[in-house]
Amino acid sequence: MSSDKKICIATGIFPPDTGGPAKFADSFALWSKTNNKALSIVTLTDSEDRREVINGAEVELISRSHRFLRRFFRTSYVLRKKMKAGEIVLANGLFLETYIASLLLQKVKYVTKVPGDIVWERARNNGYTNQSIDAFQNQRLNLKWRIFRTLFTQSLKKSKLVIAPSKHLASLCRIWGISENSIALINNSIDTEEFCSASVDKKWDVITVCRLVPWKGVQELIEDCAKLSLSLCVVGDGPQREHLESLSKSLGLKCEFKGNLSESEVRISLDKARCFVLNSSFEATSYALLEARSMGLFSIARRNTGSEEIIQHDLDGILCDDNYPLLNALERFASDKDFVASATNTARAETKTRFDSQVNFEKIYSAVME
Repeated sequence: MSSDKKICIATGIFPPDTGGPAKFADSFALWSKTNNKALSIVTLTDSEDRREVINGAEVELISRSHRFLRRFFRTSYVLRKKMKAGEIVLANGLFLETYIASLLLQKVKYVTKVPGDIVWERARNNGYTNQSIDAFQNQRLNLKWRIFRTLFTQSLKKSKLVIAPSKHLASLCRIWGISENSIALINNSIDTEEFCSASVDKKWDVITVCRLVPWKGVQELIEDCAKLSLSLCVVGDGPQREHLESLSKSLGLKCEFKGNLSESEVRISLDKARCFVLNSSFEATSYALLEARSMGLFSIARRNTGSEEIIQHDLDGILCDDNYPLLNALERFASDKDFVASATNTARAETKTRFDSQVNFEKIYSAVME
């Protein structure tokens, strides 16, 4: 292992942006600083171009206000300079920019950490498809989306290693043509010492933390909480927010919409709730779910997602599907106090064992440096 080399994280989002890649870049930077590892970050911002030092990392922020092609090639140029200087790029976003940068330096290899299927997510956001992520893999695509799929896949194939945070996502990588030997399964992780409960005073029965888009299933959560008279806190923002706020009011649900919050604000909000629900039809390994379990919240999520690799059904939480709908899971949470107490204790211990950042960040660092 060559400890004198520097890792450069390429990510399309970074705090104050919210989302898994932003959280990973920020927390990995802090871990690197604590462990005396050299790190830089290339990312996008809604404000002006600038350079900063954040958590000990040199961060180059490129404005999204530039015209697309100018921004794309400027970002690729910056990443090329990093590669040429000997930095090892870990792409957790900006995959196409990283790919283009590497084409100008044929011998340079980078590593990718895949947060999901970015082709499917953008196709859903643009209204091109309403298929689930698994069904989308077999959908016949038009020329635009075929090109996007090809470029994304090529960016993964060009990397020396693809880090997948869940078995489900690793299986998708194989569908895209990534060889088994090029895939490393390393779970997403959190600081379990930071995310621990400090309060016994609870404000809400249920909380969810997610982007407010259809596949996150927040509408069903609102409807079921209203049926059971459970109070709800919704953390996050997105195109469905206005509709969901209107729905909760029409149902007479005690519901508070918090919008996007900082990590510390999310932690405070989690500490005021008793149950965390992630009703999403696709997740890799949800940071919010891990944080909630580390803080002692009872957890409910869906089968056939990365959540199935976190929750052990009927042992440390509940996994929903057509045979065990969300409403039934919420009824169990509200009525079975002994099970809830046992499950939350088991979940906390399991999270510390399998999903602690001190262990998994070292695995990522070693994999990148090999």
